Amino acid sequence: MEWYLIAIYLHLLALVLWIGHMLFWVTAGGTISKRFLSEETREVVLQLRDEFGQIGWPSLLVLVLTGVFILYQRGFRLDSIPSNPFTTMLGAKLSLVALMIVFQCFVGPKWPILGWVNLCVALGIIGISVVLVRPF
Repeated sequence: MEWYLIAIYLHLLALVLWIGHMLFWVTAGGTISKRFLSEETREVVLQLRDEFGQIGWPSLLVLVLTGVFILYQRGFRLDSIPSNPFTTMLGAKLSLVALMIVFQCFVGPKWPILGWVNLCVALGIIGISVVLVRPF
């Protein structure tokens, strides 16, 4: 039970870092730095990106690993997937996570303005997650 609680806390910490990372780069790293900041301030933002910009992928990795562990601890097994509202919503959540990973790998770097779409999908995943942790 103790590892389960540690996994929950790590999962939540990684979530905060991941969402905070996305929110910062969608606003300060993208829109604000391009439209409103001076050239000097923009350079500082770019330096911040170089120093702290790589926290998103490790956070996402921790989210996936702890999520799998949490599901395993809750008794979820791939060989016995029942059809109920929980598994339907879990399937939707995991599909959105997979879509976001593909988006971040291939689309995100090419069109940073779509970061807002990515952030909205992330918030949707969080909403589904909140519903999933409540008992049916």
